[in-house]
Amino acid sequence: MIKDLGGTPITDIEKNLDVFVAKELIRNAKLLYAINKGAKIVSLKWITDSKKEGKFLDTEDYILSDKKFEQKYSLKLNDLYNNKGTGNLMKGHSFYVSDNIKSISSEHMKALITSAGGIIVPE
Repeated sequence: MIKDLGGTPITDIEKNLDVFVAKELIRNAKLLYAINKGAKIVSLKWITDSKKEGKFLDTEDYILSDKKFEQKYSLKLNDLYNNKGTGNLMKGHSFYVSDNIKSISSEHMKALITSAGGIIVPE
């Protein structure tokens, strides 16, 4: 459906993205990367409604929200969109990433750090 509307679907979190489409909010590397990149996080309904209209609709009416998620992580997605510092949380900081990380691949961790403005240093 995305291609039919002239968009480019991506599966690699290191690609630039404008919109992140999700069924529900799950705190994982892809969501954190999308937030760092300032992507709009929208529901699947945005895709289906856009398909019906034959064009991408404004994302503002489809922002994905989940009160329990926002409460658990003490955030509001709408506030992130208006925060000029989004993507710069780690700016000016350098990080060494071990290959022994268990909960996330070191490549995904590096992508998250750099998407937030951090610098990866070699061993």
